[in-house]
Amino acid sequence: MTVPAYETFAWLVVTEFKHSPDEVTRVVGLAPSDCYSKGDPWRGTAKRFTSAWVLNSPAGKTEPLESVLSALLDTLETAKAGVLEAGRKFSTQIGVAAYFRESLPVLNLSKELVQRIAQLECSLDIDTYYLGED
Repeated sequence: MTVPAYETFAWLVVTEFKHSPDEVTRVVGLAPSDCYSKGDPWRGTAKRFTSAWVLNSPAGKTEPLESVLSALLDTLETAKAGVLEAGRKFSTQIGVAAYFRESLPVLNLSKELVQRIAQLECSLDIDTYYLGED
């Protein structure tokens, strides 16, 4: 089996809500990919220390970073009013993670992507990892 040179992920995470993640779903107007509440079981005997509502990019993880992020933004823009409202009521952040096996390249986001993120009034967190060659 061939291991891809990189894997990329993008998601919207909503935190700092007081009640059920269903409350966030109602506000955003989109179904989450995942959600959990503070105190839910996590790894082994650990418990979640916060609540979160997560919507993942529909793009495949072997797509280029800009494509994965753009696909997420396409989805979020269909519910822009709800995303903006969630940002006013809760905390919203777009997250990006990129795992590289051959090298750790410089990441560049086009000004159009940056503008789209800004229009959704979300913060942006980017994590990159070099896993080395398998």
